[in-house]
Amino acid sequence: MKLVAGDIADPAIASEIGEVGLWHDRAVLHFLTQESQWRGYAQNLRATVRPGGHAILAAFALDGAEMCNGLPVRRYGVEMLTELVGDGFELVREVDHTYHQPWGDPRPYVYALFRRVA
Repeated sequence: MKLVAGDIADPAIASEIGEVGLWHDRAVLHFLTQESQWRGYAQNLRATVRPGGHAILAAFALDGAEMCNGLPVRRYGVEMLTELVGDGFELVREVDHTYHQPWGDPRPYVYALFRRVA
């Protein structure tokens, strides 16, 4: 295992990450609110996930939170995530999940599993 510290939105980091079989993001993507950030993230994902590999993305759903821990977030639907990963991936499964905060507030998420096909 290798730890890479850096900005996941910086396309230059792909060479440090190298090829991976699984990209799992549970709480990063929705904090990238500027177009340049999520485009850089997507570029890194496409550059590093090997053919036959998978990407699991979880983000606030379209009807999810607008802020998290005082920070603005970008909300997603599965179509947006599919567009983000690009044509080289196929959607394997999607799941809508609502997490309930310990104090009861609902937090709708969208989860998507993609497989790299090209």
